[in-house]
This record gives sequence, C-alpha cells and structure tokens, in this order.
Amino acid sequence: MENRVPNLSMKLNSWKVTFLSIILTFTTGLMPGGALSAQKYAVFSHGPILGRIGAHEIGVWARTVRPGTFWVRYGTDPNNLDQLSDPVTTSVDHDNTGWVLIQGLEANTKYYYML
Repeated sequence: MENRVPNLSMKLNSWKVTFLSIILTFTTGLMPGGALSAQKYAVFSHGPILGRIGAHEIGVWARTVRPGTFWVRYGTDPNNLDQLSDPVTTSVDHDNTGWVLIQGLEANTKYYYML
C-alpha cells in the first residue's frame, strides 16, 4: 500500500443541489490554527462524497487509510463551524469506510463543513 502523507492545504469546492446550496471545505483532518487537533492523525484515502440529499439533510461518506474515527464539523459561517456530527468509526471489516447523516439543515442555505 502506498504511504500517503496528508495534504494540509484547504481545498474549496462548491456544489449546488435542488434543496441545499452547499460549499464543501475539505481538509485531511487539520484546520488552520489546530481547531481539529483531535483528528490531526486522521488520513482520508477517499472522499468526502455527499449523498442522501434531502430538503433538510445530507449524508457524508469517507474512507480512511487506517481504522479510526472522524467527525464532520459544519455551520453557516466558514469561520465558525459550530456544529459537530456524531462520530463515525471506520473499521477493516467495512473497508475503512463510514458515513454520517446530518439532519436539521435549513433549505436554500449555504453550509460549510470539513472532516
């Protein structure tokens, strides 16, 4: 297996869906300023992938290089991701993949979030 080194630069992508306008901010577990220090060793090999989209919810899927736990931090202000999903634990028996359903989102609202 190839040894992957996390890319700590932030990548900004946008995606418009029927019910939600979403901006996806993805890093490999470390936000500038160390805001996600509990996840600084989480390394993702695939994702995130957004799906299960509804008027007030969205699913976030990812695969980690090794078994571990990740969270999705999100909010309507990119400088204040004040909401946190339930933890997602990946394991070898599920190919190190996991997903979380984020509910209670406002329709036609731009959300920012990161793993």
